Amino acid sequence: MAGKAGAVRAGRAYVELYADSSRFMAGIRQAESALKGFGSQLQSLGMKMAAIGAAAATPFALSAKTFRSFEDEMLVVRAVTGQAGEEFEELVKKAELLGSTTAFNAKQYASAMAELARAGFTAKEIDDSVEPIANMARATGTDLAEATMYAASTLRSFGLSSDQMTRVADVMTAAANRSAQTLTDLGEAMKYVAPTAHETVS
Repeated sequence: MAGKAGAVRAGRAYVELYADSSRFMAGIRQAESALKGFGSQLQSLGMKMAAIGAAAATPFALSAKTFRSFEDEMLVVRAVTGQAGEEFEELVKKAELLGSTTAFNAKQYASAMAELARAGFTAKEIDDSVEPIANMARATGTDLAEATMYAASTLRSFGLSSDQMTRVADVMTAAANRSAQTLTDLGEAMKYVAPTAHETVS
């Protein structure tokens, strides 16, 4: 029943997003206000989640790639995207910078980038997407790898471009934090309702 309710909420959230942009913008302002109120609590939660991330019983944490080094994960990004020049180097720098200034480390960012690459994101799309996804993961207390999977899937399901990832992440954060549903519940529900909702509002 909870999954069905989550699916209904997810579908309604995205139908409203596309059918009424003013309602969407009002929701984003409310979400931003709520996120500011979390402050240090979010940072603490994010660090706790990062600490237990390697032991979390998710497909990502249980897979062999969990044990790869930062360099290995970035090599995956380079191989899958086919980028070996300046754009790739920018991704390396971004992962290192974010890893030194946020709750997630550089290895976790590299893993997230590798997941986006496997989902068909280009180097530019990865650059657009990884920071908003990390913000969503921190704001909802979700493992970065799991948040990456759900955000990438949702973006693709709605046929949106990567420069809309911040928008998608904000909506998903607001929907998860304003209900009894977790981001995991919402992400799973979106697998079922996104295609239908996209057709409804197209």
